[in-house]
This record gives sequence, structure tokens and C-alpha cells, in this order.
Amino acid sequence: MMVNPTQRVTFHETCFACGKDNAHGLNLDFVHTAAVSMCTISIPVAFQSYDGVTHGGIVATLMDAAMVRCLHNKFGGDPFTCKLEVRYKMNIPPGQPITLTASFQRRRGDVCWATAQILCKGSSCASAEGAFKLQRLLR
Repeated sequence: MMVNPTQRVTFHETCFACGKDNAHGLNLDFVHTAAVSMCTISIPVAFQSYDGVTHGGIVATLMDAAMVRCLHNKFGGDPFTCKLEVRYKMNIPPGQPITLTASFQRRRGDVCWATAQILCKGSSCASAEGAFKLQRLLR
């Protein structure tokens, strides 16, 4: 099941990363095409570790959320993170606009692999690879 290209989809309204109803979250707003899911955001200063440096856990969360959203857009359901490998390349300053992208790589059965990247001022600041299980959560 593929969602319409460039369609914005509401997905887990209370999610810390992308939920619109989470006043303390990141409120990521993804745009999807057939090839990539993308979001532009400036990280609030409240999510820094050292002065002027976005916390590494937030960086990992951003890329995990992007890959989950990418897979949800492509296959539906609730992709569950099985493995996440993050490569931190340079500090990401809060308050600076960043571009977050994710793309599907491959699928075997109900497991999918995806990649993500964070760009700041045209440079790749972080990248990630992940494995995700496609499932439908009972609510």
C-alpha cells in the first residue's frame, strides 16, 4: 500500500517525534514522495546537551522517526525499530534549520531496512541505518 506522493499523513498524534498533540515533542511534519520522506526543522534549545549542541539522543530520535515515517508511508502499519545504527559526523546546533531525509532500502518478509540523514548548511551531520518490523499494533 503506497500513500499518495507528497501527501501529508497524520500518524500517532501523541508521538514525541511527530505527534501534533504533544506539546513537549518535536512536532516533525514530513512530506513523502515515492523515493523519500523529508522534514525541515530547527531543534529547540531545550533539546541540547552541551551549550550549542543538540543532544545525541535527539539526533538518533530524529532519524529513527524519519525511517519509521518513510516505511509507514510505503507499507502502512506501525513499523517497530529492531536495530538502529547512528553515525554522528558533526555537532548539530539548536536553532539552525536542518533537513531530515529517509529512504526505504530493502524488504525481506516483514522486516525492512531504511536509511536516514540530517543535513545542516549543506553538510551531512549525521546518518543512520535501521531495521524495522512491519506490524499492526493493537490499541
